[in-house]
Amino acid sequence: MSQKSQTDGDKRRQEIEDLRAVVGSQNGARFVWKLLGECGVFRLSFHQSGSQTMFNEGMRNVGLNLMKDLTEASPEFVPNMMLKMSKENL
Repeated sequence: MSQKSQTDGDKRRQEIEDLRAVVGSQNGARFVWKLLGECGVFRLSFHQSGSQTMFNEGMRNVGLNLMKDLTEASPEFVPNMMLKMSKENL
């Protein structure tokens, strides 16, 4: 393994560990959940304006990348938060 790929792997492991620590606290979990919502992960990106649609898709892409990282860091985070939010909104 080359020095660069080892460094990249170490960096990735640290990023995932950092994210795991953030969502491991109530405050961090609420913040990340709010961020996912603001990124439009749970809604359509379409808008009458093509420019707005493209902007929305860019935001959504950021959120989807965060979801990918969340799935790696804490696979139970998204389903648990969905369940928790649905109970709170009843």
